[in-house]
Amino acid sequence: MKYCPYRACPHRQRVGAPAEFMDHVSSCSDCKTPLVDSEHEAIEGIAPTSGDPYRGPAERTKAASGRRERPGRKDVAIGAALLLAGLWLTGLVYMVRSSQGTYIVALGLMIYGAIRLLRGLRERGAG
Repeated sequence: MKYCPYRACPHRQRVGAPAEFMDHVSSCSDCKTPLVDSEHEAIEGIAPTSGDPYRGPAERTKAASGRRERPGRKDVAIGAALLLAGLWLTGLVYMVRSSQGTYIVALGLMIYGAIRLLRGLRERGAG
């Protein structure tokens, strides 16, 4: 059994005790804090840092690892991939079916991809 040691964890705030997890889980599902094996250590807890209590330990972990993800990066990548996939699919179906006069436009895929792409670009600009 593993436990969340973060004192400002939303689960601990609601229940009054550290969250318990199975051994294969590595971080708290509520606050993303790395879990500890000792129940005593979890009850003692880690004090929250200044700032957002939901991001305290997770941000420290990212800073310690040296890896900091840029805001909107995932949305930009997914949006661009979906937009390109929609264009590719439309082009492929057009090449195969254009002689018969009927073909499919993957409009929904392209619209959703464009929305994700624009959302990611907006997050990048704000961050």
